[in-house]
Amino acid sequence: MKTSQSSKEPMTFTGKHMLISLLCFFGVIITVNFTMAFLASGSWTGLVVKNSYVASQHFNEELKHAKLQRKAGLSSEVHYKAGSLFFKMRDQDANSVSIQNLTAEYGRPAYEQADQKQELLQKSGDVFEIALKLEPGVWAIKLTGDTAQMPYRRDVRLFVDADGNGRVE
Repeated sequence: MKTSQSSKEPMTFTGKHMLISLLCFFGVIITVNFTMAFLASGSWTGLVVKNSYVASQHFNEELKHAKLQRKAGLSSEVHYKAGSLFFKMRDQDANSVSIQNLTAEYGRPAYEQADQKQELLQKSGDVFEIALKLEPGVWAIKLTGDTAQMPYRRDVRLFVDADGNGRVE
C-alpha cells in the first residue's frame, strides 16, 4: 500500500511580495492624503483676512477703540430666540446708548464662504432686532455700529440648539 503525501513546500516571502506590500501600503496612505486635501480645500480657504498687511495697519486703531469702549463702560446684551437676534446696549450707569448703522456679520466659524451681513433694525426703544433663521450649531457673529463717542464692536459665539434657542458666549 502506497500512501501519497503531498509535497507542498511552505510559501516563501520573495522580493515580489515585498514590492506589492509596499505599493499597497503607500498607495492607501497617498489616496487618503489626497482625499483629505481635496475635501479640506473645498470647505475652508484658510484665509482670515484678504490682505494681512492692510489688516495689521488697522490693528492698533482697533485696540484703541476697544480700550475706549471699556473705559466708557459700554456693555451690550445679545439674545437669540425663535429665529431673531436681539441687541441692547447700555453705558456704565445702565442708561441706553444710541447706536447708528448697527450691522451683524454672521457665519460659521471655519466656513467664511457663506458669511452674511445684515443691518439690525430698531424694534422698540433701545432694542434692535434682526430676523435670522440659523441652523443648530456654532455661529460667529460680529456686531458693529457707531455711537456718538466712538465706533462700537462686539464679537460673540452663538450656540443654537435643536429647538432654535441660542446661548451667547
